[in-house]
Amino acid sequence: MKYLKNAYGRDTGTYDTYELFMLKSSQILKDNGSMGMIIPSSWLTGESYLHSRRKLTQFLDPKIAYAMPFDVFPQAYIYSKWGQSAVSAL
Repeated sequence: MKYLKNAYGRDTGTYDTYELFMLKSSQILKDNGSMGMIIPSSWLTGESYLHSRRKLTQFLDPKIAYAMPFDVFPQAYIYSKWGQSAVSAL
Protein backbone atom coordinates (compact mmCIF):
# COMPACT_ATOMS: atom_id res chain seq x y z
CA MET A 1 0.00 0.00 0.00
CA LYS A 2 2.89 2.35 0.70
CA TYR A 3 4.11 1.94 -2.89
CA LEU A 4 0.67 2.78 -4.28
CA LYS A 5 0.35 5.86 -2.10
CA ASN A 6 3.76 7.06 -3.27
CA ALA A 7 3.09 6.23 -6.93
CA TYR A 8 -0.45 7.63 -7.21
CA GLY A 9 -0.81 10.03 -4.29
CA ARG A 10 -4.09 11.90 -4.44
CA ASP A 11 -4.96 10.67 -7.95
CA THR A 12 -6.90 7.79 -6.43
CA GLY A 13 -9.39 7.66 -3.60
CA THR A 14 -9.89 3.91 -3.47
CA TYR A 15 -6.82 2.07 -4.78
CA ASP A 16 -9.21 -0.22 -6.67
CA THR A 17 -7.33 -2.28 -9.23
CA TYR A 18 -9.30 -0.95 -12.20
CA GLU A 19 -8.82 2.64 -11.05
CA LEU A 20 -5.05 2.15 -10.77
CA PHE A 21 -5.02 0.35 -14.13
CA MET A 22 -6.75 3.31 -15.81
CA LEU A 23 -4.34 5.78 -14.24
CA LYS A 24 -1.29 3.74 -15.28
CA SER A 25 -2.70 3.23 -18.78
CA SER A 26 -3.11 6.97 -19.20
CA GLN A 27 0.53 7.47 -18.21
CA ILE A 28 1.89 5.05 -20.82
CA LEU A 29 -0.55 5.91 -23.60
CA LYS A 30 1.21 7.23 -26.71
CA ASP A 31 0.41 10.73 -27.98
CA ASN A 32 -2.86 10.58 -29.93
CA GLY A 33 -3.32 7.02 -28.68
CA SER A 34 -6.65 5.47 -27.72
CA MET A 35 -7.75 3.26 -24.87
CA GLY A 36 -11.03 1.59 -24.06
CA MET A 37 -12.08 -0.18 -20.88
CA ILE A 38 -15.05 -1.83 -19.26
CA ILE A 39 -15.27 -0.47 -15.73
CA PRO A 40 -17.88 -0.40 -12.97
CA SER A 41 -20.50 2.32 -13.41
CA SER A 42 -19.69 3.54 -9.90
CA TRP A 43 -16.52 5.15 -11.30
CA LEU A 44 -18.65 7.59 -13.33
CA THR A 45 -20.50 8.99 -10.32
CA GLY A 46 -18.90 7.72 -7.10
CA GLU A 47 -17.47 10.38 -4.81
CA SER A 48 -14.49 8.12 -4.01
CA TYR A 49 -13.43 8.30 -7.67
CA LEU A 50 -13.52 12.09 -7.98
CA HIS A 51 -9.71 12.47 -8.01
CA SER A 52 -9.11 9.87 -10.71
CA ARG A 53 -12.01 11.20 -12.84
CA ARG A 54 -10.52 14.69 -12.68
CA LYS A 55 -7.02 13.43 -13.43
CA LEU A 56 -8.09 11.30 -16.38
CA THR A 57 -10.42 13.87 -17.94
CA GLN A 58 -7.77 16.57 -17.51
CA PHE A 59 -5.21 14.69 -19.60
CA LEU A 60 -7.41 12.56 -21.86
CA ASP A 61 -10.22 13.41 -24.26
CA PRO A 62 -13.09 11.02 -23.44
CA LYS A 63 -15.26 10.29 -26.44
CA ILE A 64 -18.10 8.23 -24.98
CA ALA A 65 -19.24 6.37 -21.87
CA TYR A 66 -21.97 3.75 -21.80
CA ALA A 67 -23.91 2.79 -18.69
CA MET A 68 -24.51 -0.92 -19.15
CA PRO A 69 -27.11 -2.97 -17.26
CA PHE A 70 -25.78 -5.03 -14.36
CA ASP A 71 -26.69 -8.26 -16.13
CA VAL A 72 -24.77 -7.52 -19.33
CA PHE A 73 -22.57 -10.54 -18.52
CA PRO A 74 -25.24 -12.97 -17.28
CA GLN A 75 -22.81 -15.66 -16.05
CA ALA A 76 -20.73 -13.25 -13.97
CA TYR A 77 -21.43 -12.12 -10.40
CA ILE A 78 -19.86 -10.01 -7.66
CA TYR A 79 -20.54 -10.79 -4.04
CA SER A 80 -20.00 -7.66 -2.00
CA LYS A 81 -20.97 -6.32 1.37
CA TRP A 82 -24.02 -4.79 -0.35
CA GLY A 83 -25.15 -8.11 -1.83
CA GLN A 84 -24.84 -9.86 -5.16
CA SER A 85 -24.51 -7.81 -8.34
CA ALA A 86 -22.90 -8.17 -11.77
CA VAL A 87 -19.41 -9.44 -12.64
CA SER A 88 -16.93 -11.82 -11.00
CA ALA A 89 -16.38 -15.55 -11.61
CA LEU A 90 -17.27 -16.96 -15.02
